[in-house]
Amino acid sequence: MNKNLGITSLLLLAGCSTYPPGADSEGQRMLAAATPVLDAIAKYMDDTARPPKSLNVLVPKYLPSIPDTPKIDLNLKENVLTFKYIQSASHHNEVICTAFMGETEWSCDIPISR
Repeated sequence: MNKNLGITSLLLLAGCSTYPPGADSEGQRMLAAATPVLDAIAKYMDDTARPPKSLNVLVPKYLPSIPDTPKIDLNLKENVLTFKYIQSASHHNEVICTAFMGETEWSCDIPISR
């Protein structure tokens, strides 16, 4: 009986598992759509030796189009790109993904509430 209770407990806990920011299915979908933008920026910077003044200058030479989802914000003052999404897991956490200009990978985190 204790053995069955242990197995049942493990199965219940497995169903409650959470994913790190960016690793859930919604995060993976968003990262797949957003990462080509980082690659395009890196190629643009290799060609021009400067960051783009907007994402629109990447189209069509470096990128066929800017993705609608996720909506990527470019902060020229800080040379950082960001996008937000809500985790698809049961916790529905807001996740913010960031990358500095010229990087080719996103870093995703759940903001700390104050």
